[in-house]
Amino acid sequence: MRRYPLVLLCCVVFAFSCSSSKPKPTETAESKATYGSLQLGLPGTVKGTVVPTTVFLTSDPSIVALVELEELKGEIEARWDWIAPNEKVYVSASRKVGPSEGKFYPKAALSHALNVDQEDASGRPGVWVVEFSIDGAMKQTHRFKLEPGLTTLRAAAVPADPKKWALVVGIERYSHLPAVEFAASDARTAANYFINLLGVPERNVILLENEKATRSAVTSKLKDYLPNNLGKDSILYVYFAGHGMPDVASGQPYLMMFDSEATNVSRTGYPLKEILADIGSLKIKNGFLFTDACFSGMAARGDKMLVTGARPAVIRVDDVNLAAGKIVAMGASTGAQLSHAYREKRHGLFTYYLLDGMRGQADNNVDGQIGLGELYEYVKENVERVSRRTTMEQVPTITPRVENLGNVSLGSVPAAGK
Repeated sequence: MRRYPLVLLCCVVFAFSCSSSKPKPTETAESKATYGSLQLGLPGTVKGTVVPTTVFLTSDPSIVALVELEELKGEIEARWDWIAPNEKVYVSASRKVGPSEGKFYPKAALSHALNVDQEDASGRPGVWVVEFSIDGAMKQTHRFKLEPGLTTLRAAAVPADPKKWALVVGIERYSHLPAVEFAASDARTAANYFINLLGVPERNVILLENEKATRSAVTSKLKDYLPNNLGKDSILYVYFAGHGMPDVASGQPYLMMFDSEATNVSRTGYPLKEILADIGSLKIKNGFLFTDACFSGMAARGDKMLVTGARPAVIRVDDVNLAAGKIVAMGASTGAQLSHAYREKRHGLFTYYLLDGMRGQADNNVDGQIGLGELYEYVKENVERVSRRTTMEQVPTITPRVENLGNVSLGSVPAAGK
């Protein structure tokens, strides 16, 4: 994949400079520089790089317009105009750049970034236009589409409730296992939605990403920290995005932490049954477990076996707290299925529709509440639909059964603009 140098705002990156004759006063923009092209892309994972793409989301941090020039002989004024779907200029940026007298630059790159997520642009999906000009002369117009994504919520839909807590784990980079695409950003988005949609106070959110999500760290939160801080009226939300694995010997499902090993699942993983028991042992009113992981023996959001000889886990529900409805567990897939990435939306497939449903899309009866049954049906319908585009279907699960959940509501539908 080609990467381009990125400098936010507008500036020039010089390859090298050469001596040249002094530019004539009558020089035009065309004679001062040879215009290359305008490329659109996302900021790269490496600082100072841009990854070209044609798909942008309202949840993207920024969109970068990069321009390449050759033979820059004199000072020019570069200008970017970003035009919103209402055909009005949303933002403009300009800057004069160029070599000192008697010099020229064989190659130069200029860039400007349109901030999207957490800005007003995130609320303006549709067809945008970016126009680039030099010294007032239009050089290129580029149209692009900004599609809806899971934008960062900036305002709470409900007041913070000190009785609510959340443990959020997202492991994208593992010490001994393949990476899980988007898992860390999934966790950050889930934490943001729990705060703003479910009323969990920010101070009550425990967010563990990548190397912070070791087995000892996660177990200590569930077995030590949370029991000492939660009470009988507390509500706990637990979210996990990462690898799941079956134990080869027993077939039991495990969640794999940052330092877990595929060759020693039973010692280094966290048994799903034990996690449910740990949540159930808490003196709380209700607990909710959301797991974007699979237990098929394949890499989550990938297509490789994690360990030779693994077979799909047989997920049995025999926990008394699950049966009684004290805990509700919603999972990304059945034991034999993969949990897919939704690359078009830059999230896990299950996570995307879980959070999208929470922010109002799952309110089928339009009563202003997101019922747990409504949420599951919305997630299941859409995950199945999108996964059918591949050869491997994904069907989310929920325990207890939907018909046994009653009228459990996760929260209110946020008002417009939230």
